[in-house]
Amino acid sequence: MSVATYSNPNICKIHNRRKLQQKGTRSAKRRLKAMSGREKRFMKDTNHCVSKKLANQPGVAVFVLEDLSSIRTQRRGKKMNKWLGSWAFYQQEQFLTYKAEALGKRVAHQDPRYTSQKCNICKHIRRTNRHKSKFHCKNCGHRTHADLNAAKNVRDDYVRFVHSKRVEILRDEWQGKEPDNRDSNLTTE
Repeated sequence: MSVATYSNPNICKIHNRRKLQQKGTRSAKRRLKAMSGREKRFMKDTNHCVSKKLANQPGVAVFVLEDLSSIRTQRRGKKMNKWLGSWAFYQQEQFLTYKAEALGKRVAHQDPRYTSQKCNICKHIRRTNRHKSKFHCKNCGHRTHADLNAAKNVRDDYVRFVHSKRVEILRDEWQGKEPDNRDSNLTTE
């Protein structure tokens, strides 16, 4: 009888999980439950630590996040759907929100459409601009990490949105219209 050895401990965990799931005994189910609890506690602790570091960033008043409410409804392939489905992004968002609000900061959401395909320099959108973790604009030649480029686009889109809302509020005040309360957190400072 040969025993498989793995240098990567994650492969070993997957192998153990698979064997336990196939076994189906009461003790196997108990072991799977314990493994699941350990993974959940690890993710919760990691999300707490990351959100605390983010919330305590000096000089940041607003955290702009992509609106990921429809991320689980999209079909991206079995492996990618499983990875995204198990990612606790909602929990991360909730932790960041309550920690930021406790410090007097805000968390806002922005539409993520085309942020990974748009160049943050020339604003040209092309699907082939991004390849895995590399971003190379075919229009202006700008090169950077794809996630950094997307994050800058989310920020820029939010700044553009806030500016347009402030202009709208100022225009309404100038015309003597009563402002509506749908964007009460936007001020005309």
